[in-house]
Amino acid sequence: MNQVTSPSQYALLSADDRRRVLAQIKATVDVAAKLAEVAHMEAALARDADRASIDERRDSIRAETEQLKAEVTRLEAAAARDNTWERFRASAERSRAETKKAAEEEERERQRLVFEKR
Repeated sequence: MNQVTSPSQYALLSADDRRRVLAQIKATVDVAAKLAEVAHMEAALARDADRASIDERRDSIRAETEQLKAEVTRLEAAAARDNTWERFRASAERSRAETKKAAEEEERERQRLVFEKR
């Protein structure tokens, strides 16, 4: 095209030939502009896809965080129940010890009474 559109070729080409060459150049420029628009749109879509991917990952992390918070709450409740269970068990142990002590005292008292009757 450079050869066809150079000033030295103007004398050799008719006006119609030059118009056709200019139309070809215009068409080439239009196609290049369309390709540039497509490339720009693809880049924008890729950027948006990256953003969507980042948003999806952020949402995934938030969901995992909420699940972990729920698990911690459940474990804390279980620990509180276990603590309650431990207190209940300690209370039961104290009651057993007191019952055993009372039974021993009762046995000693019974033996004392048996001894006194003799």
